[in-house]
Amino acid sequence: MKLELKHLAPYLPYRLKGICTWEHLNKDFEVELYSASSNILNISSPFGGNDYVEINEFKPILRTLSDLIKEIQHNGEKFVPINTIKIFTDLNHFEYVERFIYDEETFGLLPYWVMELLLEWNFDIFGLIPHGLAVDINTLNK
Repeated sequence: MKLELKHLAPYLPYRLKGICTWEHLNKDFEVELYSASSNILNISSPFGGNDYVEINEFKPILRTLSDLIKEIQHNGEKFVPINTIKIFTDLNHFEYVERFIYDEETFGLLPYWVMELLLEWNFDIFGLIPHGLAVDINTLNK
């Protein structure tokens, strides 16, 4: 498996952050993804303005699905994601969401609005973290 545009495109409206390695500087930088086309990404430059990198130089910073039951902070707000999803559903639908969210075979059967929330909250819906193609937000030094 390799990181492809199809993995990043759904996150574009949600200010996805990532780690870029500039080997000539021998340093990693946290950047924001602005746009993407083919294998070239338009990112925020750590030195101001925009920059361009190849897709293989970028690792998105994502949350594991186990974070659904933990308190997270997103856009300055603290909440437990699964509780927020539950607010918008009746109990029977919540059981459906909870049952399918951890099963890779049925994950795609979730309602579109739930998938949008997971993307907005930067959850790893493509399984990139276990393949080393994304960084688990919980492993970053804050």
